[in-house]
Amino acid sequence: QRASVYDAAGAEIGMVEFTPTGQLSNLQCADKPLMAPTFDDLRACGFMGSASQLEFFTPSGKVRARARFQGGKRTGFDTLRDNGKLAKQEEFSALQHIERTFAADGTKRREVHWNVSGPTPVQEREMEFAPTGVLVRDRRWAAGEPTSELIYYLNGQLRRKAEYKDTGPGTQRVLAMTEFYNSGTLSSEGAFANTSRYALTPVGVHRRYDTYGVLRSESIYDNRGRALHERTFDESGNPPPEDAPPDEAPRKPQVPAK
Repeated sequence: QRASVYDAAGAEIGMVEFTPTGQLSNLQCADKPLMAPTFDDLRACGFMGSASQLEFFTPSGKVRARARFQGGKRTGFDTLRDNGKLAKQEEFSALQHIERTFAADGTKRREVHWNVSGPTPVQEREMEFAPTGVLVRDRRWAAGEPTSELIYYLNGQLRRKAEYKDTGPGTQRVLAMTEFYNSGTLSSEGAFANTSRYALTPVGVHRRYDTYGVLRSESIYDNRGRALHERTFDESGNPPPEDAPPDEAPRKPQVPAK
């Protein structure tokens, strides 16, 4: 069962659908209430001042989705599984669209943020979650370009931090990467000129640390990824005697702030 309203040109601008037993199954609101007396879209579409909360049903009588409307606009939509758990959740506004997906047990596995203020949606953030619900990856974009990526261990500790940076006008972007052990101790740090995920080119100074955070090796690369100098350090973080300036001290361990 379906009822529709049309504009002067004959285009459908609003509709409501019902199951054979008369339960609400779908709704598209117009920009003002037009469906009475067939359907109370004044209240259902959120034209009373506050947002409405509706349930959509299957022909068998199960709730298949929940929707929220404000001023005729759909502001939220939850898709449910047969077991009643969330499968997908969406939030809508004039500037942003957020989409979340869930596993069969209701655990959130993915969340994506889109900027919809322009003619084409632009992705701004994507988060991935482990089956336990722990955040394992968090990526961000600005104006369509990647800006950062955080990867986590299953214990919630930061594993890798990558930030995309511009080194100056007309120069290639640099990916600054820092890695940590699952204890939170700094493992390595360095920068890459080629920000392609599959062909990173090391540039500048790269350092590696042991599980205690003590500097154990250092490599220096030119802007084409060619090694210029390499040296190793002892368990105390001291360089070989021929490389160590008289006043050089071992680098102190670094622990990321949570």
